Amino acid sequence: MAGRRRNDSYGDMESGLIQQARGADSMENSSESDDEETADEDVVPRDRTNNVETGPEILRREYTRLRLAFSQNRNAQSVLSMISKFLPFAALFLAKLSFEKSSAIFSIIMGYLVFMVGDKHVTMISSGQRGSVLLTVWVIAGHYLALHYMIGMDIMPVVNALILHFQPYQPCLVTLYYVIMSDLAAKHITVLIKVLVVSIPVRTMALKRRRRLLQFLEYTSQTFRCTIAAPWWIMYFLGSFNTSDSASALTYLHELPVANTLFVCTFIILKVKEIIEFGQNVYRSAISLLNMVSYGVAPTQEEIAKHDKCSICFETMRCPIKLSCNHIFCEECAEKWLDEKHTCPMCRAHVEEQDSKFFNAATCKTVRVY
Repeated sequence: MAGRRRNDSYGDMESGLIQQARGADSMENSSESDDEETADEDVVPRDRTNNVETGPEILRREYTRLRLAFSQNRNAQSVLSMISKFLPFAALFLAKLSFEKSSAIFSIIMGYLVFMVGDKHVTMISSGQRGSVLLTVWVIAGHYLALHYMIGMDIMPVVNALILHFQPYQPCLVTLYYVIMSDLAAKHITVLIKVLVVSIPVRTMALKRRRRLLQFLEYTSQTFRCTIAAPWWIMYFLGSFNTSDSASALTYLHELPVANTLFVCTFIILKVKEIIEFGQNVYRSAISLLNMVSYGVAPTQEEIAKHDKCSICFETMRCPIKLSCNHIFCEECAEKWLDEKHTCPMCRAHVEEQDSKFFNAATCKTVRVY
């Protein structure tokens, strides 16, 4: 009897210990699940009403996931450590290079700022706002006078580049500098031509024809700017040789290294492909200029009589056109609207899109480096 009671007490103790262990496991599991839920809530706070993540929440979740993955990747940490050690030297190198080429960097920055001023005034004049034509001309002329007399820059290589004249071999940084300056000079010439176009009164040149002429000028300018960089880089890839001595030049070209030949041929293929793409835009804009392609057709007198005023400008119809949805507007108002919306102002019907880039006399802001 005593042994049975002892065994029963031992069994009760073991069952109690097992229940305690199970309770502890359940508490750990519940605490882990609670921790996971709180972690999820910390990472991505959801909208409890519709259970949908917003844009910032998705970005926050992805950022947290990437950060955890990066912190667990030793290779990524080693690469980051190498980069952090290299950055001070890179900053010192760039500072020394900027100091040595300070005049060149200053001339490029000033040339781009002058271009931005001229482009702003041209677009303002084109849109009917107040813009100064004389200020644009004097700013551009003053820029090159300052480069020549104050900074002492030789602008003849830029002038020769504008007439597609091949220059002698120059090092990489010098070639890059003259390519950028040639591109900026072509931009300035484009701005000056557009100043003359937008200064023509509307009664002399219709607004519709002027807008399409400005687009044609811009596409032509882009093609030209794409071309003027080619001679500089061709001479760079060919290498250094005496261009003044025709005999030595022919001998060098005859014995041109294979690597230089591959570089030049590859560059010419890429450049010809790019020029063809720009030329297609010039061709399409020229066809549009000659045919005066419009968004609509001319309405009949009966249809015009039913519409006393334009629904866009609320004034008497001027050169009315009828869209495919049969709504009639002023041609100028409709074109300005459809340049941005591509839908009818009245019924929101889709109107066939046309190339309306650079109708506002703007010039491409990108600086070409090749």
